[in-house]
Amino acid sequence: MARTDATVGSLPVTRTSLLVAALVASTALLVSTGAVPFSDGTDEISEVDIEMSPADGPNGKYAVITENGEIALLLSDDNPDLDGSGIAEDSRTPIHRVFTITNNGTEPARVWIEDDADDVRFYRNDDPGDGLEGPGNELELGPDETVQIGLLVDTRGDHDVADVSQFTVHAEQGTPTPTPEDDDGTDGESDGSDGTDGVDENDGTDGESGDSDGTDGNGSTGEETTPPSVSRFDAANPADQNVSVRFDSDEELSSINVTLRGPENVTLTEADFAYDAANGTYTATHDGSSDGTYTATLQAAADAAGNDGAAGQSDQVTVDTTGPAVTVIEPTNGADYNDSDVALTVSADEPISNWSYSVDGAASQSFSPNATLTGLSEGRHSVTVYAEDDAGNVGSDTVEFAVDTTTPTIPDDSFTATNPAGQNVAVTFNSTERLWRVNVTLRGPENVTLTDFRTESVNGTYTYAATYDGSSDGTYTATLHTAADAVGNDGALGQNDTVEVDTAGDDGGDGGDVAEIGGFEVTTLLGVFLPLALLLFLLAMYRRRNDEE
Repeated sequence: MARTDATVGSLPVTRTSLLVAALVASTALLVSTGAVPFSDGTDEISEVDIEMSPADGPNGKYAVITENGEIALLLSDDNPDLDGSGIAEDSRTPIHRVFTITNNGTEPARVWIEDDADDVRFYRNDDPGDGLEGPGNELELGPDETVQIGLLVDTRGDHDVADVSQFTVHAEQGTPTPTPEDDDGTDGESDGSDGTDGVDENDGTDGESGDSDGTDGNGSTGEETTPPSVSRFDAANPADQNVSVRFDSDEELSSINVTLRGPENVTLTEADFAYDAANGTYTATHDGSSDGTYTATLQAAADAAGNDGAAGQSDQVTVDTTGPAVTVIEPTNGADYNDSDVALTVSADEPISNWSYSVDGAASQSFSPNATLTGLSEGRHSVTVYAEDDAGNVGSDTVEFAVDTTTPTIPDDSFTATNPAGQNVAVTFNSTERLWRVNVTLRGPENVTLTDFRTESVNGTYTYAATYDGSSDGTYTATLHTAADAVGNDGALGQNDTVEVDTAGDDGGDGGDVAEIGGFEVTTLLGVFLPLALLLFLLAMYRRRNDEE
């Protein structure tokens, strides 16, 4: 065991490590060096001897004996005997049975500890509430009696352990002095003997186990007037449509009221909250059934004495269990494309954290809108686009389309122009696939463009035909300018044909064949009878004139 000097130890501390050089100060106390910083001359200094040493358990590793024979508490990863990395940030950590204090004297001794910060508490054995700080929390050590000392370190919220600069272990010969009774309470032993002010749970139990009007270990009133300190108030969405509320308090609460306002309005009370005494944390969860934004507000956080630490602390959380609405703009559902590379254009009704797509059921690929689907084969395809929002909800949309890069074939010998009757002109041709656009020009006595074709299909061959009702004889030339399928693949290569329209006869210009009557040509008979008829007409006119005279 190591004996310590009767001096004050320094306490350099950070939020993740704690180095405590714990030394002993005594009044009328014999220490190894004989140094006595406080003395009232009431006892013989040779009758009491106090020693401090690391505890035997696993937490005794935190207590290290220095070269000067002092006890140092080293809780950081600088301690070669520790496997961890020291005290966690933002926590309230109790460490039981770190070091021991032993009375090696022949008389009882009163022992207590003092420090200058509320963030570090020394306690007895395994109960963080059984504090050892202040003369009101002193304990009696009989001869050869040992007490185990634990350490409670608070690194939460605005607690700043780095402010601790020193602490002192005090020892006096004799038994604890009973606290006088008064009309309102019992003595300090049963009604606050472990407390100094009735406020901090680590300073004692006067305000908790004693009468509110009783006296504490110092003989002062045990009534609490300081409200609890509430920190780290927050709301969260742990799963589904549930809302959780969490906050820390520096003391245990008797009354809690938290309102939730949003798609559902509820009130959480003390009965709804679970309490983690080691960290001073309260947690409650509302099993909700609606998406939307909730506002949690602390309306009450009162201790047993009615002191309320609520100051309207508030937080918001958005519950989102609905997947985003996704739209695939391109490719268009049901469309055909004449390119093996097709644009992929998408949209969603809310911010998206992750985009991916799958073509024809293949493995999904991540992308950043917008993108291009490349190397698509000829034929039908489907693409499904997935979108994940910030809450992890996934929406999707699927479209089907076709890729057609094959050009229709128009056999040159199938393209013909004819004169079916009168002065009409007919155009026909064959195609290896159905056409969506056809354009044929007729040039000759009349110039027209044919686009309205009749279609027949036999064994995969498509026949197209159109007739122009003309009104002029002459030579017409028909030329194929467009023969495109649904996606614009064009099989027109200027195929053409010529037709002659002649409705005037073929004898060189006398109007056609001349009829014969009785073996004589009509023209011969006319040459005989016309002069004779004229002569007879003249004779008749002459006779008529003579008769009139």
